[in-house]
Amino acid sequence: MTEKERQLTPQPDHTQQSNSQPEDEINLLDLLEVLVRKKVLLFFTTFLFTALSIFYAFSITPTYRTTIGFQPYEKSLASLFPDFIAEVLPSVSRSENESLLREENYLLNKFLTVFQSYSVQEKVFNEGKFLQRFVDSNPNSDTGKRIVQELNRSIHASDRGKGLSAQTVTFELEGTKPEVMSDFLNALADRAKSVVVIGVKELIQKGVKAQMDMLSAKLEIFRSQEKEEKADKIRHFSDNLEIAKNLGILDNNFGGPTTNISLSLGSFPIWYLYGQRALEQELKVLQRRGVSRKYTERTADLDFKLAYLTKVDLSRINFEPVIISRLSVPPVHPINSSKVKIIAIGIAVGLFFGIAIAFLSNSMAQLKERSKLPPPH
Repeated sequence: MTEKERQLTPQPDHTQQSNSQPEDEINLLDLLEVLVRKKVLLFFTTFLFTALSIFYAFSITPTYRTTIGFQPYEKSLASLFPDFIAEVLPSVSRSENESLLREENYLLNKFLTVFQSYSVQEKVFNEGKFLQRFVDSNPNSDTGKRIVQELNRSIHASDRGKGLSAQTVTFELEGTKPEVMSDFLNALADRAKSVVVIGVKELIQKGVKAQMDMLSAKLEIFRSQEKEEKADKIRHFSDNLEIAKNLGILDNNFGGPTTNISLSLGSFPIWYLYGQRALEQELKVLQRRGVSRKYTERTADLDFKLAYLTKVDLSRINFEPVIISRLSVPPVHPINSSKVKIIAIGIAVGLFFGIAIAFLSNSMAQLKERSKLPPPH
């Protein structure tokens, strides 16, 4: 091959091959170089976010969460009374087929309703003078109503308390006054228990009175029937006595003719079987006699129930609507983020934005330098 041919043969372009690599490929040293050159910007951004996080951490008011737990009372209302009083209890109702239905956890449900009642919460708030404890200065009635409304909205059941017991109901309250909140929940629980006990006893008393009225009405019906039956017998004997007198039958052997002794005595009239003297004695016995044995048997159970209900003294019957399984204790640690955590997050965010701004500033500087270069021919 001549020198001229060698010159005409295409030679590999090493310069072009080296330039074919991606220009945007940057190694770790290049990244560190950018951060070092932009260290002032990185430091300023991190410092700014750290300062803002410190200011926020020390300016926010810590929020606390206090809880209180309740469990059903170990005894039901029905266990405090005999079975025949069960139907007058408010925890018992009748179904369509007139069978008695006992409501499970009646006292607990009644208590939870009262515990969440706005009117009860307002009374506890006012009578316990919680306004002065929730507000540091210049409290007024409007402020008190606003706080009660906030408390009513904030008190709610929580699922966190179910770890204690399957029947435990836990309520929680969040705010900035841990000790005051705990005292309020405990005072509210005591008031709700008292309200439920008084209300349930009033319902029982009404039921007892209604039951006594019903039993008295039944006894009056039986008493009227007894009087009517006695009056009917007296009239019957009086009529037969008049017949015996008119016929002159003074005494009789109650057996009828001796030749017909097999004949049933029931087929003879009373005036013939008794005679005048016997009928007069029967009338005297009837008029002196009190209640009959039949009447006593029919009314014995009613008399017993009525006597028991008359002696019911609800003031001596003690029961608890619920058991406070966990009193409210002032929490120590706030539920919102701690100051150290907030500041740490501020530093991390500042570093992130500082690095991003540093690379963005470097990219903008490179674009600016490239724009100053003459265009290729």
